[in-house]
Amino acid sequence: MSSSKTTSGLICAFILTALVACGSPAAAPVPHGFVAGATEAEEPQMRLSYLSTEAGSISIIDPLSGNETDTFTLPGAESMQHDGRFLFLRTTAGAGLNVIDTGVWAVDHGDHKHFYHSTAQQLQAKAPVPAGAVASDGHWVGIFDEQTGDTSVLNRKTLETGVLTVETTLSGTPHTGLAIPYKGRMLVTGSPGKDKLPTTVAAFDLSAGQSTGTDTHGAALEGNASGSLLPTACPALRGHASTRHGVVLGCSDGILVIGEEEGSLTSTKIPYPENEPDEPATSFNHRPGSSELTALAGTTGLWHVDVATLKLTFMPSPEPIVVASTAGNGSPALAMGQSGTLYALDPLTGLVENQSALLTQMKPGPPPALVLDAGRAYLSDPASTLIHEIDYKDNLRVARTFTTTEPLAQLVETGL
Repeated sequence: MSSSKTTSGLICAFILTALVACGSPAAAPVPHGFVAGATEAEEPQMRLSYLSTEAGSISIIDPLSGNETDTFTLPGAESMQHDGRFLFLRTTAGAGLNVIDTGVWAVDHGDHKHFYHSTAQQLQAKAPVPAGAVASDGHWVGIFDEQTGDTSVLNRKTLETGVLTVETTLSGTPHTGLAIPYKGRMLVTGSPGKDKLPTTVAAFDLSAGQSTGTDTHGAALEGNASGSLLPTACPALRGHASTRHGVVLGCSDGILVIGEEEGSLTSTKIPYPENEPDEPATSFNHRPGSSELTALAGTTGLWHVDVATLKLTFMPSPEPIVVASTAGNGSPALAMGQSGTLYALDPLTGLVENQSALLTQMKPGPPPALVLDAGRAYLSDPASTLIHEIDYKDNLRVARTFTTTEPLAQLVETGL
């Protein structure tokens, strides 16, 4: 009898377990690359966004159709930066930062990328976020306030939920500085000279979990567990770019490249070549994802920087250049001259490969915008409401021309 009861109990338990299992099927596995609220696409979902300071608006263009899909009104908007998805906008002096999600982005998994699109929207801040120079690496956003010297740190994951809020703040000295996230750290400039330009860079560990830090770049900083001063100075530091091979900074005595080896930061100075113009790089342009960059060398030509090989080359120009960029990977550097002529220069020889008179003579004021992706360049015309789409691999052929609703002051491309 005892054996029979035990057997019956086991059978009942087995049946009950099976019924529970049938009533609660296992959750389906989440597909690789799945992002809630977004649609994944096989190809990049690029968008062109332009700022009209005259109209106080930001408009988004779908390059496939050439149509403006979204417009956001932002009175007093005067400058725009981006990180491949979000637009960071300054308005009148003293006002807080404004952020617009363009609704297109890419996620780099090293050997492949995922591309997404969703609804464009303007983010609402829980509390005013200080405006300043913005840099982002897809994980963190650094905003350096030149008036206070403070760095506001934003978590990119929080931005992706539509919430604009400051995660932590690093205090510092007022100057014309930068705060650049890189490999889980925030690179913050300091030690400004009389010209208010920084001369040093310190790294703060963003995983330290501290709510505040001290960015003095001196004795107090050395005792701060979350920050460390990098050994290589960068006199009169101006301009930066983030690449796969590190962060690039313009110095009066060369180009500083900050990288990482075996978990530790490295800093390497590329000196300006001898017997070349004494014109330091103060800003950089390049295609997102490229390790090659351009910078204006005064009115005499261009600097071409290959971050992968740590090579810096001067390329003389036929005339003073107002804006330049490069897609890298053997493609020419593009440079717009004051005459309105667009030049394609060979980065190896520095010679002009092609040229095309696309715009009229440049007048005083903001220069045209020039942005590049892997197949096209987009050039704005300050004298009109036109954007030229240029096939730079086909003798600078103008493939299409878009007409904007409002006069254009700045142009960027997101979704890459």
